[in-house]
Amino acid sequence: MSKAFLIILIILLGLFLLLYPFLGALIKDKRELADKTLEEIFPFFFSTISSGLFEGKGKITPLPQDPRCVNMMSTDPNCQNMIVHFLYGTGNMTIEVGYKYFHEELRFQHVVAGLRNASAFTQKNEANAFVEVARKKIYEHKINVVRLLHPGEVVDHIKVEHPFDTDDPIDMVESSFDGLTKEQKEALIAIGYLIATADSSPESIFTSNPSVLQQIRFFNVSWENCKTKLQSFGEQYLYDLLSGIELDTLPVIEPFLFSVTIDPLTGEQSPLKTQKLYECLSAIGISRDEYDGIAMKNKLLMQMFYGK
Repeated sequence: MSKAFLIILIILLGLFLLLYPFLGALIKDKRELADKTLEEIFPFFFSTISSGLFEGKGKITPLPQDPRCVNMMSTDPNCQNMIVHFLYGTGNMTIEVGYKYFHEELRFQHVVAGLRNASAFTQKNEANAFVEVARKKIYEHKINVVRLLHPGEVVDHIKVEHPFDTDDPIDMVESSFDGLTKEQKEALIAIGYLIATADSSPESIFTSNPSVLQQIRFFNVSWENCKTKLQSFGEQYLYDLLSGIELDTLPVIEPFLFSVTIDPLTGEQSPLKTQKLYECLSAIGISRDEYDGIAMKNKLLMQMFYGK
């Protein structure tokens, strides 16, 4: 085997190693878009941008030749001066904005990285971040255009509206946890783990529980951070963080606490996990009767609205 051949082989191998993650990401894109549209994959992302930049009237137009691309424009015929183009690829969203004001055009790009499998909260957070960037650039563009048209005029009347939907269900869920600090949210997740593993169940029983994953998304915290807090400071530290927690917070976290007491094999509450739940609640100042009363109210509400 000649030296030149080895060099070529090494170069090709290096190129393969560099391109492999990219090609793998492209394959994932294709699978994602095989049976869903871009709007169906990222509904909260697009609805937030529609609310933030188009007063809720942003309409998605897919591009037939490429399922990775869509455009957004306002359905209001009097607000056709902005178009937002989206290109999704390798888990990232490249956004290009075109905006005209007095025939002067503003164009800029914004990239949202790591959007693949993003939760509703991540989609909203990334969309809100883009909206704020876009509003700032549009505001500055308007000022520059007016100054160009009227150099001596002091511009103080241009503003950018912030028309978010106050009835957004995701915002409502997020706001229900406003009374908790980030550390308290992490402590609650860690206590959920203690309850879920009270019968010596493996960690995977907890981390694969859909209710747990949902609660972590609602709290917008990392399981690794919650676990580190428990390992670094211990159980009592978690109880101290949550001592005196408002009872008004309990109804919205009770479903999470209940879910971690369930034995996945039987579908019933585990006696050991339930006992640990009451011990944890007592340690933070919540009695068994108080918790059971709230749990019963939640159950009755579920029966009333969902028949179960």
